[in-house]
Amino acid sequence: MPSIITSWPTGVPIWLPSPSPTKVTAPWPTPSSTSPYPTSDGKQFGLQTFGNCAQPVKTLQECSRAALILGLPDRSASPDGQKKVSYDPPYCYEEGGQLKFNSGGNTGRCSQTDKCICSLAPMLLPTPFPSMAPTPSPPPYPTLGREQFELRTKGRCAQQVKSLQECSRAASILGLPDRTASPDGQNKVSHDPPYCYEEWGQLKFNSGSNTGHCSQTDKCICSVAP
Repeated sequence: MPSIITSWPTGVPIWLPSPSPTKVTAPWPTPSSTSPYPTSDGKQFGLQTFGNCAQPVKTLQECSRAALILGLPDRSASPDGQKKVSYDPPYCYEEGGQLKFNSGGNTGRCSQTDKCICSLAPMLLPTPFPSMAPTPSPPPYPTLGREQFELRTKGRCAQQVKSLQECSRAASILGLPDRTASPDGQNKVSHDPPYCYEEWGQLKFNSGSNTGHCSQTDKCICSVAP
């Protein structure tokens, strides 16, 4: 509201208008940094410290991109200058905080020192089928052909899933996130089970020469008699 002062020497009150309020423009909020973990194409990557990648990262550019998504300190892959050596793994890996890459001729394994950067299958959740009166089906899960499958976390399968195609079909029936089996590249190793199994969300398969047992990490996919 206006202010009142008394003039001197007449003593007549004089009305002074109030000053117009000053318009203050608030600054635009600074956008927060975008998390590097999601990707627009659904690709996922992981660090592996044993064995070899089921799906290796096969280009220098994708190696750098994977390191960025994983939040690694070095995000610019450099050629390691190695060829067919047994002490470094193939393709994309991190060694001593440095991001390294080779054309895949190396034969070394992933380790705590040489951490392989692997490509992972996208984690897709199964789409539920609508039903007027849904009734939960007890495991193991039957199919129209009366085939049944189960996940085993100890011991070994009594009836193995012995083909790549059947391994993928069993994963789809069990509602696993990865439903496309990939060869694990293992042969006669004791740390992975034979035939069809799930490891860290990836569906893997081998010809049956491995001697490892089913576990919480390596979940065997077994065929069950109807």
